[in-house]
Amino acid sequence: SQSQTGFAGAPTVFVNAEPAQPDAESIDAAIRIEIARSDAAIRAAIEATNTPSPDSTIDPNSTEPVVITLPPVQNQEIPPPLTLTLPENWRIRHDTLLLGDVDGMRSVPFSYYTGPVTGGTGNIALLWGFPNLVVGNPFDASTLQVDLFTDGLRLLRLAVIEQGCNIGTDLRREYSVGGLTAVGTQFSAVTCPETADTRGWFAGLQQNNINFEFYVFTDPIEAIDGARAELQAILDSVRFVFPTPQATPTG
Repeated sequence: SQSQTGFAGAPTVFVNAEPAQPDAESIDAAIRIEIARSDAAIRAAIEATNTPSPDSTIDPNSTEPVVITLPPVQNQEIPPPLTLTLPENWRIRHDTLLLGDVDGMRSVPFSYYTGPVTGGTGNIALLWGFPNLVVGNPFDASTLQVDLFTDGLRLLRLAVIEQGCNIGTDLRREYSVGGLTAVGTQFSAVTCPETADTRGWFAGLQQNNINFEFYVFTDPIEAIDGARAELQAILDSVRFVFPTPQATPTG
C-alpha cells in the first residue's frame, strides 16, 4: 500500500470523528450538531421499542400517559480520587450522570459542592473519568493530543448548564487547581428556561491518566465578582490521591 505523507497545519478538533476548527465557536457548533444527532438516535431507539405489537390493545378509558424516562442520575456514589477543603456549611453530593454524548450513552461520575459565599451561593461541579476528544493533524496520528479545553466546552453544554440557555464563553486560558496548571475559560449562561442566570469558569486537567473538569459558578450571577477568590481558594486546596502501587512478592 502507498503511504500518505503528513503535512503541518492548523490543529483540527475531532468531534465524533468529524473534523472541526479549533476555535471555541466552531467547537460549540460541532458539539451541538453531534449532540442533536445523538438525541435523534436515542429518540428513534425509544420509539422503536415502544411500537405496539399485533396483539396489543389500547384502553380508551386510560388517563395515564406512557412515559419513558432515562434518569440523568443513577444514584451511584463514586467519590473522586482527591481531597479538598470546604468552608463551613458547604455540602457535598456524589453521583453518576447518564449522558447522551457525541458517540452514544455513557455514565460519567460527578461531584457537586455548594455553600455560602460573599453575595450568594457558590457552586463547584466536578466531572471526571470521561473520555477525551482529541486535536491534531488528521493525516498524522502522532500529532493527536488530549484537549481538556474542548472537553470542557462539550461537557458544559451537555451536563452542567441547562439545555436552552444562552451560553457564552471567553478565550482559552490557564487556571490553577491544587497548584497544578489547568486549562479552561470563563462562561456565562443567561435566559435559561428553568434555572437562574449564572457566570463562572471551568478548569480541566489530567492526573494519573484520569480527566477532571471543575466548573465554578454562583447564584445570583453577580455574586461571582465578590466570591471569585473564595472559590479559587477551594480549588487551591485540591489534592489528588491515587493508590500507591504495591510490589507483588515472588517466589
